[in-house]
Amino acid sequence: MIERQSQEGRVCTCGDVVRVRTPKLNGNGTLGGGMKRPVSRKQAFTLLEVVLAITLALGAVGAVLAFNQHVLEIRGRIFTDVEAISSQRVVMGKLTDELRGAMAYPFLGGGMSGQAGQVQFVSAVLPSPAVWAPRTATDDPPPPEQDIQFVTYRLRYATDERGVVLVDEKGDPIVIGLERSCQKVLASGADDGPQISTSLLTANIKYLNLRYWDGDSWVPIWSGNNPPPAIEIVIGAAPPAAGMTLEDYQAQHESFRRVVFIPGGAKPASGTTVIRGL
Repeated sequence: MIERQSQEGRVCTCGDVVRVRTPKLNGNGTLGGGMKRPVSRKQAFTLLEVVLAITLALGAVGAVLAFNQHVLEIRGRIFTDVEAISSQRVVMGKLTDELRGAMAYPFLGGGMSGQAGQVQFVSAVLPSPAVWAPRTATDDPPPPEQDIQFVTYRLRYATDERGVVLVDEKGDPIVIGLERSCQKVLASGADDGPQISTSLLTANIKYLNLRYWDGDSWVPIWSGNNPPPAIEIVIGAAPPAAGMTLEDYQAQHESFRRVVFIPGGAKPASGTTVIRGL
């Protein structure tokens, strides 16, 4: 059986052979017999769609940048708070250790004198580990170290060339931080330099309040040959306003309080060892 069809794509079967004839194109791109070739058309973006896409992209980028900036600010505040708390703990520990070693030293005419904002006392300290390090006969001897030193803690204020304390726009004195002075040569005529060293411990402590236990109550001033039985220490990072009391400061600002017992302190006249107000 033989079937034949025209050239327009029909199938022609001759015996067992099946052949498909491919339609031929004319010179103008149309198929034979007047049929046109299908043309695919792609739709382009309109101006409104392009503007909307750019706006959404800019909004997403702005949101990401704002979130990143907010995270960086929070991270900076956390690091600042951690650094401030760490420095306050270090200074509180150092002051506590030196106060526990406070002792009477009659050669200087007194053992401790203190007010609400500063304290001066004689403290016994252990030599550094370098003194106890093993040495051979050919090694140089270690430098001498004093086991008694005269220590002062007080706030440092900003001053001008004449030494006048500067104030801010509210009229409060400008506090720089907490400083420590150490005199290792116990002589009345010691000078600043190799005999007396003064350093700023930290700028994160701008409030210092000290009270001294006299056996019956806390007093703001202490003087005498012997240290008191205990000292109350309150420190804070915020500078106080002029005339602010301890109670007002603790109510308005965050502060750290510690009571240090002094083994070499004076014995209370009443003989009681109970300290009220803890």
